[in-house]
Formats: sequence, C-alpha cells, structure tokens
Amino acid sequence: RLNEVWERRDEITPSYDRGLQLTALQIYKGLPGANCRECGEPSCLAFAAKLLADEVSVLACRPLFTPAFRDRRVKLLELLEGAGYEVPPEFLSA
Repeated sequence: RLNEVWERRDEITPSYDRGLQLTALQIYKGLPGANCRECGEPSCLAFAAKLLADEVSVLACRPLFTPAFRDRRVKLLELLEGAGYEVPPEFLSA
C-alpha cells in the first residue's frame, strides 16, 4: 500500500487540516450517563473511552437511541462525525 501511495504522490494533495481531537470526556458528556451497562461496559465513561479508541460502536448504547435522548444523540453524532467517525446520515436527523 505504501508503494502505491508513493507511485501516486504527484496526484495526491496533502491535507493540513487538523481533525477535531475528541476526548473520552467530550463523548461521555453526550451519553445518557446512566451507567446502565446495556452496552457491555461497566460505565458510560468506560464506554466513551472504548468508543474513542474505535473498539465499540455508538449503536451499542441503546438508551442513547430512545426518544428521551434525541437531542443529546444528534449532538454526539455530529461531534463524532466532525472528528472523522462514520455516522450514517439517518442517525443525524432522527
């Protein structure tokens, strides 16, 4: 793969933009905060840390996808998307 990039170096335009650097605490603030363990983690903060490390999917937090947390969910998913995480568009408006 590296050789392929080297061969295409004249066609590639570097990006000097720094992506949003998230922290586990920023993600945690967007979670329900109930420490319900439905995601399989002992706490929401532990889940946020694993989400940051791309070890779990945000979809594992089932309470976040209930109507009660709609606003929080949209803000968190927009934050994740801005940091480069892939978020299906239907979740951003739902």
